[in-house]
Amino acid sequence: MDVLNLNKDNDKKYHKAILEPVRKLFPPSGSSENNYYIYSCNLIKAIDGEFKLNSYDNITLLGTMPELELFQQFTITAIEEESKKYKGKQYVFVTMESELPKSKEQQMRFFSSLLTPTQVENIFKVYDSPIDEFVNDTFDYNKVYGFGVIMYDKVKKRILEHYVLFELLAELSLGKLFNCIISIKMLS
Repeated sequence: MDVLNLNKDNDKKYHKAILEPVRKLFPPSGSSENNYYIYSCNLIKAIDGEFKLNSYDNITLLGTMPELELFQQFTITAIEEESKKYKGKQYVFVTMESELPKSKEQQMRFFSSLLTPTQVENIFKVYDSPIDEFVNDTFDYNKVYGFGVIMYDKVKKRILEHYVLFELLAELSLGKLFNCIISIKMLS
């Protein structure tokens, strides 16, 4: 998505950056039924546009979006707006890009956000690149001690939501249709 062209055609200020969510502000726990979330994010790198940091030295990202993994980096396009309630800048989610973690360290970090340290260790005893195994449907949870069908389904769903669907959304530039696409995917 070319942010510069969006800004020419619209009076809204579109920004693009690599962000790292560090805290989910809303809902405070669990998942949102309507996919509305508010995150406090570290600004890793501004790509297009100038971001204004808040008093906590980060930015607030909000809107209808997939649930983000904390401490995972995402390339986000958002619209800057003024918060009347909190009297400062906030950024409304438009679309995002994310790549599958490729290195062992990146994959371990991803799995650590979902699983216990023992489960992560047991997965890497069996698989060098477990995310590829999940994506290719070759992950056999019976080979991993302490890992069953329920955990397999949870992890597979996260990988599909966060990486495979993001690739599709980015390719089709359908960030605003996330709710519709995720609902269809979960029905299948």
